[in-house]
Amino acid sequence: SALAFVFNETKLVASSVEGFLVFDLLQGRVVWQTQAASIDGIASLSADTFVTGGSDGLMLWKGDGERGLDCEKIVLAGELNRISSVCVTPDKRFVVAGNTAGGVEIYSVGAGCVVERFDDAVKGAVAFVEAKESRIVVSNGKLIAGYEVKFDKEEVKIYKESGKVTSVKEGIVAMQWDEEGEEGVVGTMGGGVLYLELGSHEEIDLIKPLVGLEKCAKSSDDKYFAVASGREMVVFAVEGGGLKELVRIAFGYDAAKVMCTNVAFGSPPSAKDSRILVAAAFSNSFVKVASIDTDSSKVDEFSVCECSLVRDVSKFEEEMIYNLAFVDDDAHLATGGSDGELLLTPVAYNAKGEVTLRQETFDLLAHQKSEMGEFVDGLDWEWTDVQAHPMDSSTWCCCKLKVGSADKPQAHVYLFQNGQNTHTLSVLDVFTEANNPVKVPIYFSAKFSLLRPGIIQCCVGGEENSCLVSFNMLDPSGIPKVDSIIQLDETCVRKFGLSRSGIMAAVTVESVVLMREEKGEPIQCVGG
Repeated sequence: SALAFVFNETKLVASSVEGFLVFDLLQGRVVWQTQAASIDGIASLSADTFVTGGSDGLMLWKGDGERGLDCEKIVLAGELNRISSVCVTPDKRFVVAGNTAGGVEIYSVGAGCVVERFDDAVKGAVAFVEAKESRIVVSNGKLIAGYEVKFDKEEVKIYKESGKVTSVKEGIVAMQWDEEGEEGVVGTMGGGVLYLELGSHEEIDLIKPLVGLEKCAKSSDDKYFAVASGREMVVFAVEGGGLKELVRIAFGYDAAKVMCTNVAFGSPPSAKDSRILVAAAFSNSFVKVASIDTDSSKVDEFSVCECSLVRDVSKFEEEMIYNLAFVDDDAHLATGGSDGELLLTPVAYNAKGEVTLRQETFDLLAHQKSEMGEFVDGLDWEWTDVQAHPMDSSTWCCCKLKVGSADKPQAHVYLFQNGQNTHTLSVLDVFTEANNPVKVPIYFSAKFSLLRPGIIQCCVGGEENSCLVSFNMLDPSGIPKVDSIIQLDETCVRKFGLSRSGIMAAVTVESVVLMREEKGEPIQCVGG
């Protein structure tokens, strides 16, 4: 929970809830470790001394870290409160400790006692405290306060700076200030990094956070990546092994509860057109489609079109779109969600080259008869996946799962070719090898194999067990046949994916299981 370089930066001290260890950077090994109370802060004091703060209070450690360390407890006035943060002044003459009651105490190393304390720093535990040349900066996680301080020999005078208070939108997990304590950089719980001036409420996002990641997608050429992050979709370009943020697209209205539920890419840019299509689904059954020019000089000139896919206005807050995909060479956007309908919405460009969604959405299966009979439009069914073939979007599939049924679980895959529903695959009906269908199915998805043409892999994950069923769509009979069945006992699969090299990854509650797609042979299990 805390790290610090000590002993002239030749060693690293790392703490946890059970103690700390000393790692020698020159030897590349742990040279000493101790069982101690939980430690929340560490700071280097001199060439052979450092201090720690935690549930045992403020402790001073002295030695070389090789043969052990002598420990001395520093008695503080507020020692009944746990030390939550500790730092040392630049001249190494004072130790500043913040506690869980919101108090700050200043300990003089030369005098061996507390020389100043103040209790009104911030409400709640002091998460971070930093001592600068003339200022102490204190934070409780969302509020940052500055105190002017004058160090004179062993005396310390504190002046509360009422105007030097800054609040941030979300919890702080790290902060670093300049020598004067005027300008700082803070890291937030959502993964963002902010630059701010003490006392100012204007923040500059150095790194915008990605909050509540639900879904992600990549383009078929592996050059672009998108995530559903909280209330917005974030699109990146893959460059040099990293990600460069291109655009962020939010719902845009005053709807605090509306979240981005999924994202999807269209076909990659062509030699004649540098635009990419990307779509975002939102929890109020709205979708947004954006046309982004990947030319770096035009990336900010993207066009966005939105469309409501709610059939019944009275269910505006209830229905959600869980899955979507561009199909039929990007001519349509297929969406499926909690209402049991599979919708196809035409996508086009207007005279200005802006993307548009035509209000001609229709339900593909509303008037079709199938083996599912009464369940086609039943509310017990949910669309759990919509997938276009990565090499040919005229071929695509949709997964439909009967939820909340342990007696007779059902999972079906609809296969489409050029807009026509060609086959319906009953996944669990073929899972009879051990006469043990998946109990209470929760997760259901299908992927087109990138290694074996004509193969589609279906995965059903339940509360007690899971199964993987492979279908061959190129059977000479013209009807897809079962290629293989893999039973995963006592394994609750929650996600699965296929790689171009034929490796299948099944994500469970406790691990990631890697298997060979063709034979289902396990390769590796990554626990934790």
